[in-house]
This record gives sequence, structure tokens and C-alpha cells, in this order.
Amino acid sequence: MVEDTFLPTLPDPDYIPDNVKVIIVGQPKEEYQNYPEWLYDESKIKELLVPNIQPSDIKELVNERCNNYRPSNKIIVSNIICRYAGGNTLAAIFSVQEALNFTDPVAFEERLKSRKLSGNIEEYYKIIWEDTKKKMLIPFVDYKIAGVFAFFNEPISAEKLSLIFRDEKISCSKWNNVLKALSPLLQEKKDYILFFIMIFGYICLGLLEEIKIM
Repeated sequence: MVEDTFLPTLPDPDYIPDNVKVIIVGQPKEEYQNYPEWLYDESKIKELLVPNIQPSDIKELVNERCNNYRPSNKIIVSNIICRYAGGNTLAAIFSVQEALNFTDPVAFEERLKSRKLSGNIEEYYKIIWEDTKKKMLIPFVDYKIAGVFAFFNEPISAEKLSLIFRDEKISCSKWNNVLKALSPLLQEKKDYILFFIMIFGYICLGLLEEIKIM
């Protein structure tokens, strides 16, 4: 089944003025079935190929960010990330974020396995999202979080969530657990922000899909 996304709303190049350019960044069109048909018409687009993230790039990221590992273990962590990311830049970046939570490469790899991190980054998003819904036991927590990020263009905190949903009497500590459980999709910088804008699209589209099913 082809999922609904924002892609069908993109205008055909035939209807775009010559002085307007639309830049679309995403997966190679051969690997993603949801792109509009005109994207395969070479007379209408100019395609620029961005190479996969390289092992040397991952090694540099790990050496720069992952100071919670001994130098010898940084090599192991880099190799693990290369293996799981499969050249996908986003998967590699999220792997590095996950690695920051551990000091043991074995435990780190177990996390990647349990969250099914791979070149199919949407599966990784889904696992974290579904796991949070199951563990937090807050009614419609997915609707609540997606709604807040859809309507509030600002960082979110447990205190803000508690205030927004004050009639439900959910404590700040519970909301804080929800926000932490969504790491690294959410990044803590005093309050919480989306780590990457594509996550916003994922959670909102997932919410819309659930509404349609209902």
C-alpha cells in the first residue's frame, strides 16, 4: 500500500513560472515509490546525485562526538554505524546520537537492533514512536504530541505539556518521561526540539493516517 504524503501536493513543473525553482531533497527516486510521476521525466527536472555517507565521514563524526568511548572502542562504534546505516546519512547521524547514550559498543549495537535502525529510516521512527505509545500509558499520547508540534512553532517542555493538557491531570514527570522516550527524535536543549524536520512530517502524516483509518 502506498502511504499518503505531502508529495502529491507538489505542483507539476509545467505550472511553475520559469523564474521559480523548487528544490526537492530525499531518497533516490528509484528507491521510493511515492514520488509524483513527473519526477521521472528528465525533461522537467535537473537531478543532482549526493553520494552516500562514507566510512571516513562516520569515523570523523564518531571521533568528534563520541567521547564517551575509549579510542579503541570508537573504531568498533564506527564500524557498527557503517554496517547499520548502509550509507544512509540520516541513519548514520541518528546512530551517532544513539551512541552518545552508551559506553559499551555491545550495548550500543543492541539498541540499534531493537530500534531496527537501517537505511530504511522510517522504520526506525516508527519503532520509537510505537514503543513510546505502549510504555507511557497516556491516552492518545501520539495525537497529543503530534498536535503540539504541529501547532506550536517553539520548543516544548514537560511543563508546557502539563499546562496545555491540564484538564487531564498528567504530571510533569510523566510528560518528561514521554519526551525522553522519544530521544533522539527529540533533542533536549533545556526544552525539547525536533532533531530533524523530516520527523515532523513523519509524526503528522502518521497522525493523519490514523485519523483516516478511524
